[in-house]
Amino acid sequence: MRLTRGAPRSLDDTQVRRVLRWHASREHFLRQFGTLRDFAEREAIPLAAARRWLRQSSKGERKNGRSSRHQGRPGILTRLQRLALARWQRAYRRYLQDRPSAAQLARELGVSRFTVFDCIKRAGRYAQRPSSEVGTRSSAKPEGRPRRQEGQPAARGALLTAWPIGESRRRRATPRR
Repeated sequence: MRLTRGAPRSLDDTQVRRVLRWHASREHFLRQFGTLRDFAEREAIPLAAARRWLRQSSKGERKNGRSSRHQGRPGILTRLQRLALARWQRAYRRYLQDRPSAAQLARELGVSRFTVFDCIKRAGRYAQRPSSEVGTRSSAKPEGRPRRQEGQPAARGALLTAWPIGESRRRRATPRR
């Protein structure tokens, strides 16, 4: 896991292993239950209807899979679809009780969500500078614009003075034959 190039890592080896374990458990859940989008496609439920049902059930507006208040039109979801959606929601809540979300994991580690997913994408392999250079800042780009040395004309200025501007304008001004 250790190489000696690039920027210093945000995560140490134990944190990288924790992120990779979190990712493995997430992949296990997704293989077993799928995302809400996968579930909706598998059950032939419109994704918007599934999200609406989950939002209303999380607010406590639903009891036994039905709306607690009468609405004007009948629901899109059948009874079996509502039960299957409730089963998926219970599994997802159980999963989140035991494991943090990506944002919670990032907060616990003191990094951004991008860093967590970047660690997963790289499978924990980072390029890292030697520990002797960790406190120093090295950058491939020079800071600010490079300054001209005294006595040397600027390359841009030399090119502009050598360019035959007058001839090109005269050529364009003459009519084409």
